[in-house]
Amino acid sequence: MEEYKNQEIQENTEENKEVEEVKEEQELQDVQDNVEEISQDQSEVIQEKKADDISGEYTGTSTGLDNAYFNPIRYVDIGNCVNFDDEIDKVRNSYAKKLGKGRIFDFVSIGVMILSFAGVILVTMLNTNSETAWLTWVVLGTAVALIIASFLLTTIMNKKSSKIAKEYLNVFEDTFNGYTISSLNISEPVLCVDAKIDDQLIIQSHYFSTINRIDSRGIVEGKRNDREFVMGEVAVVIPTTRIEDVNRKPEDLVNLDGSHYVKEIGDTATGTTELSGKDMTILDMDIASDLNQKQAKKKEKDQSKKQADTTATGLFGKYISYDMKVDSEESIIVSFMGAKIYTVLPTYTAGFKAVFVPGLRNNVVVYATNPRKAAKFFSNEGVELLNNIKTNNVIQSGFLSINSYGCKAGITLSDDIMVLPLKELKSRGAYELFRDTVEHVFDYFDFVEKNKD
Repeated sequence: MEEYKNQEIQENTEENKEVEEVKEEQELQDVQDNVEEISQDQSEVIQEKKADDISGEYTGTSTGLDNAYFNPIRYVDIGNCVNFDDEIDKVRNSYAKKLGKGRIFDFVSIGVMILSFAGVILVTMLNTNSETAWLTWVVLGTAVALIIASFLLTTIMNKKSSKIAKEYLNVFEDTFNGYTISSLNISEPVLCVDAKIDDQLIIQSHYFSTINRIDSRGIVEGKRNDREFVMGEVAVVIPTTRIEDVNRKPEDLVNLDGSHYVKEIGDTATGTTELSGKDMTILDMDIASDLNQKQAKKKEKDQSKKQADTTATGLFGKYISYDMKVDSEESIIVSFMGAKIYTVLPTYTAGFKAVFVPGLRNNVVVYATNPRKAAKFFSNEGVELLNNIKTNNVIQSGFLSINSYGCKAGITLSDDIMVLPLKELKSRGAYELFRDTVEHVFDYFDFVEKNKD
């Protein structure tokens, strides 16, 4: 009996050991599974980190309007039969006449109020006879009635003028934007003057490290090759920065094959000429000394002036977003420098390298996340297309940004385009110049789409 009990206890003990071993194996397997799952999650996070990744916190808000507020663009370009400056001038002239009538009424109303007030003063001063005192009250009552009537009519006319001005802005934006996109094959383009651009579209350009404020209006939306197209008037406000700093070209460049770029000696002209010591007389030395002192003072004055010049405008002009994406390793930024006061080179170049591209004009600066993979965008054809985009007194500066978020273009424009013309067109040919530039931008976008992986 005791042997049976001992045998039973031994069997139970062995069974308990087996159960514990199974539990331990299961717990060990669970730990291994958790480790593998955590490692996989970390791997996925690492894989999600892109070369053109945009980091940082954004607290801004986008106050875009519903699509119900957008209206189809009515303007249709009929080609070279009509000069666009003449066409836009007709629109300006028709609304200028309507607005002119309102201004004339304002002047008349102001004149009536001044005369009424002056009449009251004169009658009060000259009419000292008590028997004709009633005349003073009649004049005073008439003057008050005229002033009130003029004020009310002026208020009504101002509201009417505001309505006409808003209508003019809508017609102008419809005409100008319709003309601009006429050759881009935009399907079903719609426009809302009061709409705001989605702030994220600006941020995705990977151009500005810090943005204080984004203002926008006149938003055009549509489809091009079944891809989202957005264009609008945009002002990007950045922290106040020295103009000299945002115009400083990068000095550490790489070639398109990834190797370090070494500038050739022949390319570093200094613009100075050394004087031959053996030919110099004492008089020559005195002249040279005075000249050097004057140049030093001028340089110091120019330098102090440069240090005082600052800007807080990152972009003031038109901004375009086109939903054609490339791989993050193919991302590029191309800046077109104009006059320094209008130029801001990219301040957010994390993950990008400054690249030397043979054949590009000296005012074009290029950045790429992977120069080897982006090299195909800078073939002879690509360089020629980029050189077609030129800065001038209308196209003051600009940039293209092509990355995994899409294609973006920012073009800083002069008042020839950004100011609504009232008295006359500021510069003939400006609208055509801008349209040609937009066409050149999309020629390059299409070239990139054709050559991307």
